[in-house]
Amino acid sequence: MAAKEAWDALSQSLGVPGLTGIAIVAFTIYLVIHSHTAGLDHIPGPFLARYTNLHAWLYAQWYWGTNVCYLRRLHGEYGDVVRVGPRRVSVSNPDAIQTIYGMKASLNKSELIRAAQPLGKGPDNLFSVRDSKVHGRMRRAVANAYSVSTIVQYEPRIDDTLDALFKVLQNESPETNIGKWVHYYVYDVAGNMTYAQPLGYLEQKCDAVGLIKQTKMLHRYINCTMPMPILHDIASFVVRLVKAHSYTIFHLLTKQKVQERLQQANAGDEGKSETTFKPDILAHFVASREKYPDWMTEEQIITHCMVNVVAGVGTSTTSINNVLKYLVAHPAAQETLYQELQRANVSCPVSWRQTQGLPFLEGLVREGVRLRDASSFNPNGRNVGPEGLILPGDVYLPPGTVVGIKPSVASVQVRTFGEQPYEFCPERWCRREGETEGDYVARRTKMDAGDMSFSAGTRGCIGRGIAIMQIYKLVATLVSQYKLLPATRNDHPESHYEFFCILQPRESVQ
Repeated sequence: MAAKEAWDALSQSLGVPGLTGIAIVAFTIYLVIHSHTAGLDHIPGPFLARYTNLHAWLYAQWYWGTNVCYLRRLHGEYGDVVRVGPRRVSVSNPDAIQTIYGMKASLNKSELIRAAQPLGKGPDNLFSVRDSKVHGRMRRAVANAYSVSTIVQYEPRIDDTLDALFKVLQNESPETNIGKWVHYYVYDVAGNMTYAQPLGYLEQKCDAVGLIKQTKMLHRYINCTMPMPILHDIASFVVRLVKAHSYTIFHLLTKQKVQERLQQANAGDEGKSETTFKPDILAHFVASREKYPDWMTEEQIITHCMVNVVAGVGTSTTSINNVLKYLVAHPAAQETLYQELQRANVSCPVSWRQTQGLPFLEGLVREGVRLRDASSFNPNGRNVGPEGLILPGDVYLPPGTVVGIKPSVASVQVRTFGEQPYEFCPERWCRREGETEGDYVARRTKMDAGDMSFSAGTRGCIGRGIAIMQIYKLVATLVSQYKLLPATRNDHPESHYEFFCILQPRESVQ
């Protein structure tokens, strides 16, 4: 009672302005103490970032959709190690990749990944789970679906989707939004490989199950909440409070597919399925239930299937479109690739085996992936363990620090990729004239180790092999059939998933 009377007296004497001033002063003192107790005063960085994560949030929103990586700018100003938050550090030195992401480090994902967790209440997935040990067990349960020997079995499904894509292109006007069709192709490949059935994007020529709209909203949401994960916690609380459900068309479709496949497996009819001669990812998930019953429940299989479709679409689409844009802008590179395809006497569609003997194609794809969109906020944060962490250069990070290397920062390091790392140069991946075999192997090893396009270490993208296969096959087949020319229209879509060009059939060129 006395405390209440004292508070009432203080409120009356100070008024709202006075209480507001006290709150501001108290909060400022908290920020200062929070900053200095982090033990990162020896790390350079922007003044505001030393005291609040609002700095990262503001820049993430400011540069959203601009293909500008503000962390590159910070490293250019402050060096290899930059303090980007009260307890966050960004690193650009490629020698630190193994230190942070290697198996020996085994660092857990940071709180930043909370933004990718399901709103409200739902199971974690391979991307959002934070504990490295839990991730290891979860990954083992699905690993067979992504093994090298298994991925090759999915190729007929990619070929079917390529056939559907080229039928669409044959009926399109020469000047077309190839970026849109690439986007539809990638979605249908993902659906075909996951559920043994395309999602209908190429057939219906539209956002068949609403995934494009949903994914755009998801990317915008993650970019808004990842720099300040408390925003995701607030959103989750609201969703739980109003008991909102996020059962989209895609979720209902996935649930139906999984339940049908589980019923077939329980009835012993799985052997009669089309997956016998054209395996799909869902079949592998269902088969792993017996060995991993605790990790492959129906709900978890649904989650794995949905993530499998959504997670890789953006990377594959922007990578393919990047390659195609550079091919249009660099006619000599396009002609070099075409001649390489001609010498190899490739089929249509080009087979995965044929692509493995095409070094210039590899260089084109690696450059397209390396130089794709850099604006999203995803610093690949990891939590420093109780022993602390020593970065190359003897830079010590105390326990509790969030440390990471953003892929778009690692992708432009001169010490990894040589001179002019911002330039599109497929030849950098090929053996140079006069270069010895030993020198080439050493240079390629350094580039491969420093390329974080699919993340790195134990948390690297499990679907990398699938993404690479569908990218290689599409780029090679498209260039073998069409010459890509600049569009005549002047509008330039801001979306990374749209790109206009003229497709001139090769038979009319020759």
